[in-house]
Amino acid sequence: GRVVDPPGDGGGPVSPLAARAVGGYARTASGLLVFFGTLGLVRAHFDGFTSSEGVALLTFTANPFTYVICLAAGLIGIAMATRRDSARRYAMLVGAIGSPWGLLEFVLRDSSADIFGRDTGLALVTVGLGILGLAVSAWSRPTQQATPAGV
Repeated sequence: GRVVDPPGDGGGPVSPLAARAVGGYARTASGLLVFFGTLGLVRAHFDGFTSSEGVALLTFTANPFTYVICLAAGLIGIAMATRRDSARRYAMLVGAIGSPWGLLEFVLRDSSADIFGRDTGLALVTVGLGILGLAVSAWSRPTQQATPAGV
C-alpha cells in the first residue's frame, strides 16, 4: 500500500507529507467509491437502471447507474494509486468531476436527470470528496528546482 515515486516522473521534489497525503487520498477515495458502488449495485439487485426511483443505501439514495459510475471510478483509482504522479492525477480528476457533479445534484434535484442523486447527504459527500481531491492535488504538485543564474 505504498505510493512509489517513479524516477524521471517529470516533476520536482515534493514534501514527504504531501506525497503521503496524495497517496492516502487516492487509496481512501477509490476504496470508498468501490465499496459504495459495489454495495449499491448489490442493494439494487443489478436492476432498474432506467428507473426514476433511487435505491436506498445506508443513508443515501441514488440511481443504480450512479453506483456503476462510483464502482468504475473506484477501480480506476485503485490502479492509479500506486504511483505519486498518477495518484495526483486521480485526485485532480475526482476533484474536477466530483465537485461539479455534486453541485449538479443540488441544482437538478427533482428533474428528469435521474443519474444525479436526490439526496443532500450524497451531494455533500460528492462535493467534499471533489474539493479535497483538488486541494490534495494542488498541495502535492511538484515544485520546480531553481536553476542557477546565468545558466
